[in-house]
Amino acid sequence: MKDNEKQFSQFISGIDTQKASPDPQCIAGLRERTCSEFVKSSAGSLKEKQKTAHKIWSIIVNINIKKLTAAAAVIVVGLLIFQFLGKPVPLATISFADIIETMKNVPWLYMEAQGFDGGVEGTGRQWVGFQDKIHAGQWADGKITLWNIKEHKRYTYTPQDRTITIDYTYEDDFPLNLSSPVALLESMNKQLRRQGAQINTSMGKYQGQSAQIQEITLTLEMNKVRHTQTLILYIDPDSNLLRAARAQGTDAEGHTIMAGEITFSYPAGGPADIYELGAPRDAKVISNIPADNIQELMDHYGQSRTEATREYIAIITYTDSYRHDMITMVDIDYKSGLRHRLERHLVFGSGQSMENLWPAYKEQLGQTFESLRQWSLNHYQSTGSISIYLHDGEYYCSAGRDDDGTWHKESRQYDPDPRDYRMPGITLESIAWPLMFAGGTIIEDDYARENNLICIERLQQGMVREWAVSLPARFLFYLDPHKDYISRRKVTEWRADAPWQQNKNWLNEADPTKIPDSTVTVEDMTQLVQAPNGHWYPREILVQQTVLPKDNKDTPPNKPNFKTINIYINTAPVFPDNIFDINHLPAP
Repeated sequence: MKDNEKQFSQFISGIDTQKASPDPQCIAGLRERTCSEFVKSSAGSLKEKQKTAHKIWSIIVNINIKKLTAAAAVIVVGLLIFQFLGKPVPLATISFADIIETMKNVPWLYMEAQGFDGGVEGTGRQWVGFQDKIHAGQWADGKITLWNIKEHKRYTYTPQDRTITIDYTYEDDFPLNLSSPVALLESMNKQLRRQGAQINTSMGKYQGQSAQIQEITLTLEMNKVRHTQTLILYIDPDSNLLRAARAQGTDAEGHTIMAGEITFSYPAGGPADIYELGAPRDAKVISNIPADNIQELMDHYGQSRTEATREYIAIITYTDSYRHDMITMVDIDYKSGLRHRLERHLVFGSGQSMENLWPAYKEQLGQTFESLRQWSLNHYQSTGSISIYLHDGEYYCSAGRDDDGTWHKESRQYDPDPRDYRMPGITLESIAWPLMFAGGTIIEDDYARENNLICIERLQQGMVREWAVSLPARFLFYLDPHKDYISRRKVTEWRADAPWQQNKNWLNEADPTKIPDSTVTVEDMTQLVQAPNGHWYPREILVQQTVLPKDNKDTPPNKPNFKTINIYINTAPVFPDNIFDINHLPAP
């Protein structure tokens, strides 16, 4: 490959698409978090994956204008829209090497987007400071944001309540590499080369001046409706800098459903704080910055998580809520570096009599690593539900078998993110070392004090959306510093009447039929084991979930449901041939 092609093949690599798969109790909150991250930081798709994923252009087409302007900035940071295309790209038609070379010494990037979505017009402005590692934005809804990556702080001004909120943020939380313009461009990698579009390059005019014009067209299907997206880039042939872009989306009938124009400039400086962006200096300030010691704690936690889950095969069994001796699910979890495969096998088929079949199934399953592993292999030769999630270190893919034996397989998706957010939050690492995001604080309660544990508390506000209601949440993680910082206990509360909810009238406009039950879930590691590699792992986890009364606070809680999770682990595994090979996944 030519040098310029190599550089451009690195053009689109690392926007963190925030594909999240938190543990099940955190999914709703994480969905809200990643939606707002996309709006505020102008790159990155929804995390929820349930798995994840709203395609970038689907977001652009279907959201309101304040998100349109943020989505338009995705074009600036590297044509993220190509992430979900499917045709080879004729790279020889694109010469970005000179652009990248010219941008090496650019200290700031400024972009202004104007457009409409669904007939609503708006304007958004953004600044990216490469040396200062700042990303700032003024959004069409009046909101102002500023990320200061060096200070690990994110400032958000909301005009409705004239409030500036300061949140702690890890560098990994920010979806762009701001170390330099080149790093920003190269942070998107092989997406264009491997998943491309139709690209035509020509010389023409932009505002009366000569420009290299690159028109990129793609057609894709969303929700069984065909859409065409067109992106036109205008490049200054003298300076080799991107000057403007136009984006347009049309539906199957040719109607324009989205349009935007973005202009770029490269100033010597940019905003140093949120007040320079227009936030009033008398605005109320709420600081959620944690104590300094929590960052050190999270560093230890992350390091232990990485080291303990580098390579293993784990078998995870789940019992029935009512028959605690009856296994209903068996997960086989394979992990080797960045390669990860999870299989979920349902023991019983739809409509089967569990009571009648359990004695025979119990004997087949056994109670050892070897017997359960053999059962999972035999299960492929019979019928029954199987779900497979596979990340081969570069691509993600999933496949599944229905009760009747019919297999289906998704198209693979390029995803070099080493954090592997696409995997569902039911793997060993998610169970023993659940993901914890910025915003937590260290607290001391009786359980932590009596068991010599460190408790991290994270609170989340409830939100009403058109499609769902997310209750206020409280997450407690009890870490054991003497055993690899493993999370010995996890408590998840979802409460409609949570005392930490700031807006006490938040449910006034909610559809009562969409308000979920308030629940408290406690996950206790009742047995641990130290493996030959020296790390500690859960052997048995007791899960207790209680549904709280909706209307009468004096009514006692419902009887809790219990289930048991048992984990069998091999930390020196010999992996089966092709176990991480997407091409060897079962297919229809």
